[in-house]
Amino acid sequence: MRFSVAWVNNGFLWWHEALHLFNAKDCYNKFGINKCPENRCVMQASPTQETCGGRLHLCSKNQKRLSTDPLQ
Repeated sequence: MRFSVAWVNNGFLWWHEALHLFNAKDCYNKFGINKCPENRCVMQASPTQETCGGRLHLCSKNQKRLSTDPLQ
């Protein structure tokens, strides 16, 4: 069973989880180590305002995933 814990005061984590609904993938490995070359990506492990540079940022790999028609 997989689940995530989201804290009410961490909007970046809420966005992280919501973006999964649009087919965004995590940018970290099974040990929670970030593997994304774009270190401000909201799909990193435990995103916060500090780790995301104060703004929502989605890496180019996930941007491409979200812009691709999932039915193709």
